[in-house]
Amino acid sequence: MTDHVQTVFALLGPGDGRFADAAVWHRLEEDVGRALPADYKQVVDAYAPVQIN
Repeated sequence: MTDHVQTVFALLGPGDGRFADAAVWHRLEEDVGRALPADYKQVVDAYAPVQIN
């Protein structure tokens, strides 16, 4: 199975992780009423601000 997150990291280079905060994710997920995918949160944590299509 392909690890798509690692492929993204390999293409974009190391992220700085300046927005990584588990408490913020928890509040957002409570507000929207569902958990967000872990791979999505990894990419956003590494490269935010980011737009994912």
